[in-house]
Amino acid sequence: MTSSTSSVVQIILDHTSPFMTYSPSGAWRNESSQLWYGGTSFWAVGTNNTRTGSMSVSFQGIDIAFFGNTPPADNALPFVVTIDSETNYNATYPEIRTNCQWFTSYALDDSKVHTVEISALNQIDVDFVVVTVGNTTPLDGTTIIVDDLSEEITWNGQWKKHTGLKYVTGLDDGRPFGNGTRESNNVGDSMSFTFAGTNVALYGIFDWKTEGSVAVNFTVTNPTSRNSIEYSENKSFFIQTSPNPWNLLNSTNYPLFMVDSLSSGNHTLTLTVTEIIGSRGLTIDYLTYQPNFDNLGAKPNFSSILGDSGSEPGPSPTGGGFQESGISGTNTDSNDRKRSLNTGAIAGGVVGGVVLLAVTVALIVMIMYRRMRRSKLENSSAGNALIGGFSHPKIGESNETTHCKYLCFLVCLNSD
Repeated sequence: MTSSTSSVVQIILDHTSPFMTYSPSGAWRNESSQLWYGGTSFWAVGTNNTRTGSMSVSFQGIDIAFFGNTPPADNALPFVVTIDSETNYNATYPEIRTNCQWFTSYALDDSKVHTVEISALNQIDVDFVVVTVGNTTPLDGTTIIVDDLSEEITWNGQWKKHTGLKYVTGLDDGRPFGNGTRESNNVGDSMSFTFAGTNVALYGIFDWKTEGSVAVNFTVTNPTSRNSIEYSENKSFFIQTSPNPWNLLNSTNYPLFMVDSLSSGNHTLTLTVTEIIGSRGLTIDYLTYQPNFDNLGAKPNFSSILGDSGSEPGPSPTGGGFQESGISGTNTDSNDRKRSLNTGAIAGGVVGGVVLLAVTVALIVMIMYRRMRRSKLENSSAGNALIGGFSHPKIGESNETTHCKYLCFLVCLNSD
């Protein structure tokens, strides 16, 4: 579950969820920072290599992944995973001192509630967990998280797709959710996302070191009537947008936009970059929304309403195309035109060859006919009677001349 796809639905549980418990209680402390989802994490500050902590999560779904800040090398000992009080095994951190996805369970049966306990934790920061939804997972009251890689999001313009990045924060470095982001440095770039729910929020990476500003228009509309604006807001992002008491270089999980208390129904969130001053850009990581459907089977299929546009962007108003790591995407329109021209050329060649062959056969038949006719005229004393422009042979004479001329007539007729 390192990245999201269009067929996967995931819900996010913050570390404050009532379904998550920690022990011993005195070893854990709430930590505030602009690096965390919701602005806080739970830090096992009172633990060490001999006095470790533990946590447990109860959920119903296919699998579960844990996100947060991994401990330094001296404290990054193997931890113990217990699933449903039956399976017990050791696991290790994928990276040291990094805000990342640090553990993912194996596939589980989503028809029942599971409990995952992780023990032997030392100096870990727990931010949130993400559960992959199954057909029987209840969704009432949950929050769905949608990665920028999801095909449910439409990107238009010159968005750059970054994968495998680790953002330098000034504290411990952090990886984005799903291991990728989208960045815009171009006026006119836009994105849209249609959902069924009661609220929506957009998160990204905030740059605290680059001068300039980015102005963005956010609108929430009815997907079947784009003129019915339910909510609209213009926002500018620059260094002084909010205080930076931790002297960060970049903030992960930064809330770029959110709107609550939407009417329960279908909505489309649209973002448009309206102004860029200086070298600043807009970087998007993921979005969240609270669904108004109770299970995966009741989730609307908006491709039947809006058309299956996919997640890859279409042409931008300025003529730009989608870029990944600075490399332009394939120009499919140009390739289609080339294939169309090649097909036309082949068809034209075939038709021309058939016409040339027909003309050649007609000329050969006419030459043979004239030679034979000349020979007949020389050898005949009385000649032939002409009727309607055709020569009829004498009674008892060979019909070869008539056959040749009839063949010539058929060839010429077919050529026309």
